[in-house]
Amino acid sequence: MSEWIIELKWNCRSCGTTGILGREEACPQCGNPREESEIKKAGVSIDESEAKSAPPVVDPTLIKRANLGADWFCSNCEAGNPRNTVQCVSCGSPQGAPVYRLPPPSRPPPPRSYPPPVEMGKPWRAPAPIDDQSDSDHQPRRGGLQALGCFTTTGGVFFLVPFIGIILFAFLHTTVHEGTVKDKTWEHRISVESWQHKTIRAWEYNTRERPEVPPVKGAGEQAGMKLIPGSCDREYFGQGPVYNCGSRQESYDCSVTTREECGQDCKSTGNGFARCKTKYCNKTKKKTCERTVPIQCSDPVYKDRCTYETQEWQFVTVLKANGHGNETHWPDVKADDTTRYTKSASYAVVIAYGEADSTDLDEKTEAGYRKWPVGSPVKVMVNAFGGVREVQLKED
Repeated sequence: MSEWIIELKWNCRSCGTTGILGREEACPQCGNPREESEIKKAGVSIDESEAKSAPPVVDPTLIKRANLGADWFCSNCEAGNPRNTVQCVSCGSPQGAPVYRLPPPSRPPPPRSYPPPVEMGKPWRAPAPIDDQSDSDHQPRRGGLQALGCFTTTGGVFFLVPFIGIILFAFLHTTVHEGTVKDKTWEHRISVESWQHKTIRAWEYNTRERPEVPPVKGAGEQAGMKLIPGSCDREYFGQGPVYNCGSRQESYDCSVTTREECGQDCKSTGNGFARCKTKYCNKTKKKTCERTVPIQCSDPVYKDRCTYETQEWQFVTVLKANGHGNETHWPDVKADDTTRYTKSASYAVVIAYGEADSTDLDEKTEAGYRKWPVGSPVKVMVNAFGGVREVQLKED
């Protein structure tokens, strides 16, 4: 039986009769109707022991009664009524009738205060006025910025918007200062590399000898690879392929889990009955088994590692030249087939403005560096934070 119905029992609070069958809507002793609080286990799971002891309901009439649904309870007298009735069997009120309740008593006025007796020799002062806002039914009065809404979510937004606007205005607003090109500095660098011989260690099985192609005017080279005789040694290369080299016994968990009946799960129908169904649980039977597993082995592999002569470009030095003004030059470098070099440069222009302020301009090219003659007048745009936004040469 996968699902069945059982009959519950209830106790009468009026006369104390216990064990009344769930089919009874009123106490058989005193006649008082069943109330909502008297339905045993109403709306919750039934005890396991109670579900086991209660026999299944087989009477078609009682099964039909249980399937009607939960009872409704009168809003006036609290008596229970079957789902298919429209009027209370106890007081006749219709189902869902509104409940009349007396309004709560009005709040008495506060007692009238009288001035305290005046002590001889002291003038009388009127008592402080009563602050209606201090009543527990009202929120305490807020003051300062909180009263203006500055610390609320909406108020915080309106507080931040003008603040951000002020920062943007100060950043974008600029003043123009007169200035001059005070100084100019430059530095030229040449990184020199040389085509040189070197030796390397490499695995003989995947290294091929080849002749050297030397560079011409520092380009077009190809490194050679020449084995040095007698330089090969047998060295550990790695592990070989894995293979089965035996077997062994090992234990493993072979527990079996089964799904079995483990009781009943019953829920009240809200009308003196409960609907039950079989409850299933997972049960695990612990067990350990033995099995044979293969043993895997791997042998070390040794190969020849040799010394080879080859070539590569190697760093030699960095030549530098620097100075002031427009007169620039590059360091002298000896150029031949086995030497190559790369150039790099940096240029800086010092701008003086105001009483004692200055700023540096970094130029990327020599042409940009030369357009700033020393002593030339310039215009310097400075924002409200003192940062230089732009520097321009003054037009004649």
